[in-house]
Amino acid sequence: MVTQRVTTAEATVLGNTSNTNTGDEVAATDAVAGVIEIATTAEVDTGTDNVRAISPSALTGAAMGGDLGGTWPNPTVDAASDTVAGKIEIATTAEVDTGTDNLRAISPSALTGAAMGGDLGGTWPNPTVDAASDTVAGKVELATVNEVTTGTDTTRAVTADSLGGLPRSFSIAVFDSDTPCAVGNGTIAFCVPLFMDTMEITDCVASVHTAGTTGTMSMQIRRHRLAADADVLSTLLTIDTTEESSTTATVHVIKSTGEEQLNEGDLIYIDVDGVHSTAAKGLTVTITANEP
Repeated sequence: MVTQRVTTAEATVLGNTSNTNTGDEVAATDAVAGVIEIATTAEVDTGTDNVRAISPSALTGAAMGGDLGGTWPNPTVDAASDTVAGKIEIATTAEVDTGTDNLRAISPSALTGAAMGGDLGGTWPNPTVDAASDTVAGKVELATVNEVTTGTDTTRAVTADSLGGLPRSFSIAVFDSDTPCAVGNGTIAFCVPLFMDTMEITDCVASVHTAGTTGTMSMQIRRHRLAADADVLSTLLTIDTTEESSTTATVHVIKSTGEEQLNEGDLIYIDVDGVHSTAAKGLTVTITANEP
């Protein structure tokens, strides 16, 4: 035979119970087992009764609170807005494109492929910027010095650096248009300005007002710096017989390595080393310099 011990609380309940359901049974509490009444739905809604039990029937239709609305077992969540946290529907890509819906949220998937607007074209996440033109603001590539020099590119922008690297040319009038050319060192000089400092002589061309005949006229570019002279050309600049410029010369001019660089304040002279038998008249030499 097994004997089960009865606790003091249980003994008190048994001692006060007639087992006849006459109302002398102990009421249930959070510490004592006993009889308990079933709460109504109204009492469930009030939420302050701690002596009644909730049945499934009473819970059904009970008002929800907090972040929930409606009644059990079908509570609702308020719609989200710009002032209220709540539930929200995910927008489609089409709704994202329309851009007027303020009741839906954008997901990464819906944003992908959405059309861009304003200054952007294409779709997310790879928008594009239209190319700039003379009528449209947009993106533009920067031009190189060579592209600036060529002068035909209409799709690139010129920077101060690329503009500063453009070739610079200057001319020296050695003899007036009516004066016959003669052998001798030049006396008229071009003084190199600051903006041409460190540039290098890259080209030169000579021209006369009246062509000479028989033989060849030859010229040297002389650079005078700090009381010292240096010849710039290793092959002289020449104008052939009956020609008006050196562009048609049989022998092409060659610069002297190391002497073509210009410094601010250099004096550039043209020395005539030889003339035609019938001398040409009026001599001008144009020299072009570039950034190294």
